[in-house]
Amino acid sequence: MKLYYHPLSGHSHRARLLLSLLGVEHELIEVDLMKGAHKSAEFLKLNRFGQVPVLAPEGNVDLSGYPNVNAWLRRIEALPGFVEFRKTPVGLAA
Repeated sequence: MKLYYHPLSGHSHRARLLLSLLGVEHELIEVDLMKGAHKSAEFLKLNRFGQVPVLAPEGNVDLSGYPNVNAWLRRIEALPGFVEFRKTPVGLAA
């Protein structure tokens, strides 16, 4: 699993923290926003809006933006920090 991030991005920081708390092995790939790496054709294939963070798990699932990363990670039952969605306050309200 790869996490494309920028060290000054608050959303990237939260994604890195969540991966760490859940004990998920991942590779960090820094995206140099100041040099425009987020607007390169290669990065835009990962996230058409050119935003970080982007989590690229196996299988090329598009998880761009922190809310999508957060929701996806919290629903993986095999992870140590898994919380069944229906048992969370948001899930109970749905």
